[in-house]
Amino acid sequence: MDNKKPISVLLMGVDTNTSVKNYQDETKSMMIVTLNPRSNRTTITSIPHDIALKKIPGSDSTNPATIGSAYAVKGTETAIPSVEKLFNIPIDYYALINMRGIGKAINKVGGVEVTPKTNFSSDGYSFEADEQTHMDGEKAMAYIRSHVNGEADRQSRQRQVLMGLVAKSKKISTIFDQDLIDTITKQVKTDLTFDRMKALAKNYRSVGKKITDDSVDGTEIKVDGEKMKAVDKSELQHATNIMRDNLDLDQKDTGNLEYVVKPTPKVVK
Repeated sequence: MDNKKPISVLLMGVDTNTSVKNYQDETKSMMIVTLNPRSNRTTITSIPHDIALKKIPGSDSTNPATIGSAYAVKGTETAIPSVEKLFNIPIDYYALINMRGIGKAINKVGGVEVTPKTNFSSDGYSFEADEQTHMDGEKAMAYIRSHVNGEADRQSRQRQVLMGLVAKSKKISTIFDQDLIDTITKQVKTDLTFDRMKALAKNYRSVGKKITDDSVDGTEIKVDGEKMKAVDKSELQHATNIMRDNLDLDQKDTGNLEYVVKPTPKVVK
């Protein structure tokens, strides 16, 4: 980090009443954040938890599974390779975040400004479309936990709140600030050490000037009776291109870990 090299961070969201330190279940959301202090640019790519993989790298099972289930197998030993092999990008660091702790982080910075895209109500709060809204931690939690309009919209709201947190201090390093993490220490598990976080805050403060957010989506399918999403190769390649470009890496083909729907055999009459 001292040489201001572009880096990638895998953010994995969970929703639990207990500490994330010993969490061994599925992740509910994933975001890949790439930070490039040379171009002053950040990319945020959301991955639906139910994207179908043909298998989980490092698992004893060779059966298809969702990417969200990868963490439940062997933690980061299987979650990180699953993301790397799906997109053909390196993951430098990770953070497992209890979404219930995000509210505390938002209160720590004095709230965030978010503009809802649709009208809806959740947990006693009402949200108006196209109206910039100041949200404290409790209101933001109601906003991001609602499943109104489906999973894609929920993940979009999560990105909005994350970007609102970034905008509050004009730098992406806010989410890795040591004081913030101390505030929610039981809610975050990460391999970003204190020294790395200090270097991040010092050398990557400019990356919030240009923020690009994107998402990968798929088509609902059933695999062995379980609902998953099959994602097109072109969709994966688009995301790979954006992330590799911001990491100053040569353009390459996306990964090959996605589950491919087998064509229905033609009936010969």
